[in-house]
Amino acid sequence: MTNKQIEQQIEELIKELQLESEISLKKVKDIIWNEEEGNKEFQYLISIFVEKAPNLEKANEFAQIVSEAWNTLPHKSLGGLSPVEVLRKNKN
Repeated sequence: MTNKQIEQQIEELIKELQLESEISLKKVKDIIWNEEEGNKEFQYLISIFVEKAPNLEKANEFAQIVSEAWNTLPHKSLGGLSPVEVLRKNKN
């Protein structure tokens, strides 16, 4: 999945859950970019979306979208690469 597709999914999820007053795509991207060691920021992002889920199936779907964004979008701590890009680079 491309960054644009991930970003579109996050925007749609924000609208679907009516979270516009709490979070934006820019804020999600900033949190991912500026993450520090550990998974505090990841857990925070998951909780924002999952707590609004009407059922377990939707909670899993929302968590998957956030995980995909986390793994696909760039992180400052990884030199501007995403975790997926780091894995590909190390594989080669």
